[in-house]
Amino acid sequence: MNSNNPGRLGVLLSVLTLAFTGCHSIGFQTGDRTAGTFREASHALAAESQALDFTISSLNDLVENPATDLKPQFKTYSASLDRLIASVEKTDKAVAELRERSDIYFAAWDSELEAMNYEAIRNQSESRRLEASNQVYSVVSRYDETQNVVKPMISYFQDIQKALGTDLTADGLSAARSIVENAANNTGKIQSALTQLTADMIASSGRFSSTISGEPNHERLEKTSDARADAANP
Repeated sequence: MNSNNPGRLGVLLSVLTLAFTGCHSIGFQTGDRTAGTFREASHALAAESQALDFTISSLNDLVENPATDLKPQFKTYSASLDRLIASVEKTDKAVAELRERSDIYFAAWDSELEAMNYEAIRNQSESRRLEASNQVYSVVSRYDETQNVVKPMISYFQDIQKALGTDLTADGLSAARSIVENAANNTGKIQSALTQLTADMIASSGRFSSTISGEPNHERLEKTSDARADAANP
C-alpha cells in the first residue's frame, strides 16, 4: 500500500471502518454526504462564475470607460482577478472532496453487494451502482474539461494585467482593446459552461440524497434533456 497518497489512504480507512462496524444504515448516510459535497461544489462553481464576471466587467470598464486617473480602475481589475484565482482554488478543493466522498460511497455500496444473497437483487443494485457512478464520472469529467479552459483564461487575464501594468496609458488601453474583446468573447463561452455545470451539480446532489423534494427525479431528467436539446437546436 502506498501510504504517501492521503486520498487513497482515507478511502481505505473508511472501507475498513465499514467492514468492522457494519453498513446497514451507512450506505444512505455516505450517499447523503456525497450529495452534500455536490451541493458544496455547486456553490463554489457559482462563486467562481461570479468572480469571472467581475473580472471581465472590471477589465471592460477600464478599457471602454477610462477615468482621468486609470490607477483605481486597474486596481479594481487586479483585485477581481485575485478573487477569481482564489475562487478557482476553492472550487478545485470542493471537487477533490467530492471525488473522495464518492469513492467512499461506492466502496460502501460494493460491500453491500458482496453481502447480498439473491442474484436478482444484487444484479439490480449493481446496475444502479453503475448508473450512479457514471453520473459522478460525467459531471466530474465535464468539470475537468471546464477548468482546463478556465485556467488558461486566467493566464490570459494575467498577461493583460502585466501589459497594462507596464503601459497604463490611453495608448496602452487602445492597443489592448482587441485583446480585451477576445477575452470577453471567450469569457461568455466559459460562463455558459459554468452555468450548466452548476445546474448539473445541483441536480446530482438531489439524485444522491435520501431526502426527496420537488418534482420526481424522472421529470427533472426529462426537463434537463429537453433544455439541452433546445440549446443544441436554437
